[in-house]
Amino acid sequence: MNTLRTGSHIDYAAVYSGTTAPSLSGAAVGSIADLAKSLGTTAVVDLSAGDATLAHCLGRFGLDVLADVPTGGFSIPGLLLAGSDYTKLDQAVGVVQQRFPAREFLTICLDTLQRLDRADLPAALQALHRLTGRLLLVTLDSAPSCDSNRYHAAVTPLSVWKEALEIAGFRIVDQRVFGGVCPLRRHAADGATLHLWKKLDLFREAAEGHQACLLLEKTEPLHLPEKQQALLRTLLRVRAPQVATGGLLAVDWHFLLGHLQDFSMFQPFWEALPADRLRVWMRRGPDRMIDQARRRAMEAWLGARGIAHQEVWRTEDTNWGAPSANRRLLLTAAESSVAVSHILTTAFVEEANFHGIPTFLLQHGIWLEDFSNPVAFASREVLIWSREHQAYFEQASRLGSGPRGVLDGTRFTVTGCPKFDEYARTEQFDLATALGSWVRAYRRIILCTTNLNWPQHKMSKADYYGALFRAASANPETLFVIKLHPTEEPSEEILSSSPANVAHLPEIAAWFADLRTTDLVRSADVVASTLSTVALEAALAGRPLIVLDTGNRYSYEGVPAHPLEDLPQLLEHPEPAPAQFADHYHNVACVGSALDMCLNAISTTLAGTPVAAPPVRTTVLERALSQQLTAYAAEIERLRAQPAPGQPVQDHRLQLMQGNLKVLEVRLARALEENARLKSVPGNPPVGACRDEFQAEERAPVAR
Repeated sequence: MNTLRTGSHIDYAAVYSGTTAPSLSGAAVGSIADLAKSLGTTAVVDLSAGDATLAHCLGRFGLDVLADVPTGGFSIPGLLLAGSDYTKLDQAVGVVQQRFPAREFLTICLDTLQRLDRADLPAALQALHRLTGRLLLVTLDSAPSCDSNRYHAAVTPLSVWKEALEIAGFRIVDQRVFGGVCPLRRHAADGATLHLWKKLDLFREAAEGHQACLLLEKTEPLHLPEKQQALLRTLLRVRAPQVATGGLLAVDWHFLLGHLQDFSMFQPFWEALPADRLRVWMRRGPDRMIDQARRRAMEAWLGARGIAHQEVWRTEDTNWGAPSANRRLLLTAAESSVAVSHILTTAFVEEANFHGIPTFLLQHGIWLEDFSNPVAFASREVLIWSREHQAYFEQASRLGSGPRGVLDGTRFTVTGCPKFDEYARTEQFDLATALGSWVRAYRRIILCTTNLNWPQHKMSKADYYGALFRAASANPETLFVIKLHPTEEPSEEILSSSPANVAHLPEIAAWFADLRTTDLVRSADVVASTLSTVALEAALAGRPLIVLDTGNRYSYEGVPAHPLEDLPQLLEHPEPAPAQFADHYHNVACVGSALDMCLNAISTTLAGTPVAAPPVRTTVLERALSQQLTAYAAEIERLRAQPAPGQPVQDHRLQLMQGNLKVLEVRLARALEENARLKSVPGNPPVGACRDEFQAEERAPVAR
């Protein structure tokens, strides 16, 4: 494991700081003690997560317990986390042998393995093997934890856990100890999280339950340690993130999460950079692009990795820190002048611009639509997938007389998309390692994606899912995996009418299972997609592609759209995606190095930018507009949340605020366009003149 602690690794101290182990029931402790005695021993080596409470309680039942837990708060056994430290393990084995020189002992590891970072698991399982005499009692939970899965870092099917334990050198003696019910469960999922997980049943474990209590016997490993490590890393899906080096490690990285898709765009950066240099602003507002359940899941993911994060409603909520030798920057993935959610994010970009902080925008998708007004960006540099993206904005709009975008002074740099770097890997992803061994019963996998929230689609969800389900029923030996758009969730009606060979994967469940769209595309034999970025991903991965016609008047270059009713026939002889389609929308030469190219572009820009650049003419006006915009947005949400609807004064005020918000959105969008036009014009008025200009506008009424 890298010595640099990147944002991809679980920060156990951050997860469990201030957490205490819940009290234990006498029945639970007694059942463990009775099991040990029934196996002919009173000696126990405890490698369970928690504190010393379990060891003390077992002692009261007459057991001699050697535990690797502190007496303070909740923690993970250090011996499992230091599994690759053979000197420490040798010492620990010696301590066990000295404590129990001629006695058989039972090793217990309860409610622990699913808490470990995937990167720690292979060495932890090897350490568990060394610290087991003959028998091991282990409990597992394959569901997310409470608090939107803050505590279960490795949500893994029970069938995969069992296979991993066999590779590590254990044989299952009894897989239903205590009737399969774990005697010790802390931080278990409840409420909405557990309901969603059971409803989806992605691991096909609903009938037997998502808990396992296994009694294992230690055997001789079938593989040498290096081979064993490699097998476990593959089976447990240990990712090998790229790690940034050089001066970027000392930069203060600010990320603005304003849209659900932003999360997956930022993940490669979070995994490559040290967690203590990262700060994530989670934008709130009346657009409600991130609902409460997904926001909590994001917060749990970030918190478990020690990544600082904070909700922001108004631009004044941000704290960029004072200019210093450490450079600062802001990275966004969805800001422009065309939509409410984009404009609200743009307000925060303008705040960063005002403070002289370099701002960067990641291209987040393929733009096809025309807008009545030209598109403008507040970010100083846009990191794009290919020149097609820039050319789109330079072309004439079909709805106006000018180009689609106002780009004067906006720098475009071709870097490729960092999350697409996975497509440089040519081996097929084994979906059974993520969803369970039941997947292997199917002859092939079809990945279907939805993007039906886009208003340009003219097909109802009922018609779309109906066509997919008919295709699935006609192909019972094929597994249809439906990856929903990040903003969508399957309804009860859709789930209840799904054929048995259909699996639904909403974004929040994919986060819980650490299953990414790149994994799904690499696992698929065919990709059937609406007009979605996943179609491009299929082409980059070299997968056969079927673009489905949903009545959308827009289309991708070089790829025809097919009627949904033709899907069963198209699946019989699927055709590869045209190579020119992939290269048109994404420079294929960047695949595998896009993150490096992004980091290099950012580094180059930082090197040529003053530490604290002074505000220019337009940023003062835009900043003031942005402050008013986000203040109105926050007030609207506050009024909506008040528990007294129907009051005339409140209703009138809410309508007034919404009118103000709409006017300010338009003003900021127009200011962005004007800013873009003026960036290259010499002789701008001084900052003070701009402040006077805004104050004159501010005095004018903006809603009636």
